[in-house]
Formats: sequence, structure tokens, C-alpha cells
Amino acid sequence: MNRPLLYAGLFTFLISIAFALYGVSRGLMTFGWFIFPVLYGSGPFSALVALLIIASMFLIFISFIEDEGSSKVEYGGAILIGPLPIVFGSSGRAILLTLIILALFIVFLIIIFL
Repeated sequence: MNRPLLYAGLFTFLISIAFALYGVSRGLMTFGWFIFPVLYGSGPFSALVALLIIASMFLIFISFIEDEGSSKVEYGGAILIGPLPIVFGSSGRAILLTLIILALFIVFLIIIFL
């Protein structure tokens, strides 16, 4: 894991949240709920917030790419189809257990808030 890139991505994400809160408070953007939080608006300020969010996701993703010298790669994912989580991964315990707990937590949050 490349820590400087991870920290840059997290910092960019925090800046985008601060800009989004500023935009919502000034009426430049609108906040709503569509199963998950949604920000929408028009104009250059909304475009800037969207680009910052995309850049932060890109930096965080790139920070997890390992060097070519490492030989062990583990992966995993969770797909939510309605209330049913489908979990897959390469590790028998660590990644799958984490993803199952995360998927059930997300389903729990969706059920509570809807």
C-alpha cells in the first residue's frame, strides 16, 4: 500500500465533503436521498465537487495497488441485489468474513432508513 497516495486521496475526499457542505449551505448544490446520499447541481462549483470526489476515489484505489515484487494478491467483493448480499473473494476467512459483515451492515442500514 502506498501511504502517501492514500493520505492524499483521503485529504481530497475531506476537501470535497467540505466544498459540498459549503455548496449546499449557499444554495449552489442540493442534497437528497435516493437509497444513498445524492448531491446534484449545475454550474462550475458542482463540477468541481464532482471532480474532487472522482479524484479522491482514484487516488485511494491507486494507493492499494501493490508493487510488482509482491506475489500474493487477495481480492473480494460484495454485490447487493435487493436485501440479498452476494459475497466473493480469494481468501477463505479474512476478506470473506469482512465482506459478509459489511454487506449485512449495509442491508441493515437500508432497512432502517427506508
